[in-house]
Amino acid sequence: MKIGKFLACSAVLTFTGCLVGQVDAALLWVHDTNEKLATVDTVSGDIVIKGTMSAQITDIAFDTDGKLYAIDSQKFYEVNPETADLTLIGSHGITGAVALSADDQGRMYAASDEQCGLFEIDETTGSGVKVLDVPLCADGDLSWLDDRMYWSTTDNYLARTHLDLGYRYMGYMQPSNVWGLATGQDDELYGFAGKCVYRFDTEDGDYEFVMNLNSSELCGIGGATAAPIPEPATAMFGVAGLVGVMVMRNRKRA
Repeated sequence: MKIGKFLACSAVLTFTGCLVGQVDAALLWVHDTNEKLATVDTVSGDIVIKGTMSAQITDIAFDTDGKLYAIDSQKFYEVNPETADLTLIGSHGITGAVALSADDQGRMYAASDEQCGLFEIDETTGSGVKVLDVPLCADGDLSWLDDRMYWSTTDNYLARTHLDLGYRYMGYMQPSNVWGLATGQDDELYGFAGKCVYRFDTEDGDYEFVMNLNSSELCGIGGATAAPIPEPATAMFGVAGLVGVMVMRNRKRA
């Protein structure tokens, strides 16, 4: 989210099965321009406010371990997803940082609306270093999908980058000021512009309207992310544990 565009009114794991522990594919996490942290169900439209963050946050992102992080124009934080409390990690050193996202290996990346290029952030210190020099500046968010990082750019394009292949413009984004991008667990790319939610085609930037967030509790969306799916090993461990309990009970009955 761009700091200069704050509006005037100034994304917890949801388990759907006891055994598998899947994350709700429709559930995304957002923060608004009043620093409220919330979940949004992109099917039902249900919104759950988690709390209010204590800094002028420009974006949020989960890593693959399920930890939620946030950035403002100067600093990098860990966020308690249940309360929205911030824990300062350190200064990232990226002028104009407005976008944050993790790849499928858990590496955290940031982008700026002033310094073009992609930056990697050290989650232990918060410091950022440029890892990809491309002529792209972020308008408000990044999102990882299919081994690529997708951008909402300052010139209103949907673009994607790859650390080895460089960058490519995918298409012009008709909705302007898309400050939130998030890849749902359905592998669809969602964008937030104000209170409007869109679904974007990653090949040409075309879009379809999904819903309007009809909530007086939220202002315009400033950033978005999705919680990671639990590792299959974790789910299998849960199944194995339940089977073990059943076996022990049968033994006791015998």
